[in-house]
Amino acid sequence: MKLWLMRHAQAEPWSTDIAADQERALSARGRLDCTALNEWLQQYPEHRANTILVSPARRTRETAERVLGSLHGIASVICDPLWAASPDELKRVITLHADSPEPIMLIGHNPGLSELLAWLTDSSFGNMSPGTLVMLDVSVPLHAGCGEITLSVQPSDLT
Repeated sequence: MKLWLMRHAQAEPWSTDIAADQERALSARGRLDCTALNEWLQQYPEHRANTILVSPARRTRETAERVLGSLHGIASVICDPLWAASPDELKRVITLHADSPEPIMLIGHNPGLSELLAWLTDSSFGNMSPGTLVMLDVSVPLHAGCGEITLSVQPSDLT
C-alpha cells in the first residue's frame, strides 16, 4: 500500500487549553511552507494522494487546504481519530482505510506520526518537523518494519 504521512505545517504558539490548541492557525512560516509544498506537488503529477484523511485541528485543515487545495480533483476528509493520535490509533485508522484508493495520506500531529514512521520503517527517521511529507510503501497487515520510505520532502528544502 502507498501511504503518505504529513505533519501539519508550522502553527501559532502552543496552548495548554485543549480547545484553544485545536484552533491554532498556521503561522506565516507555515503558510509559506504550504505554498512551497503545493508548488512542488504541481510539478509532479504522479505524486497525488487519492484518499486524504485530516485531523480536525485547524492547523491540519489549513495545511490540507493550502497544500492540496489547487490540485484538481483532490478532496480531504476530516478524521476525528487523527487529533493527537498515538501510533496505535494511527495504525487503526490506516487499517480501517486499507481498501481505500491509494495513495492514502494522513495529515496529523507529532509525536504520533514520527513514532509511527519509526515503527513502520524500523528506523530512527527522527522527529518529523512541521510540514514534512513522507511517502512510504507498506505491507498490510501493518507490522513493525513493514514500510520503506520512498520519498521525504521537507519544506525547508523547497524554499
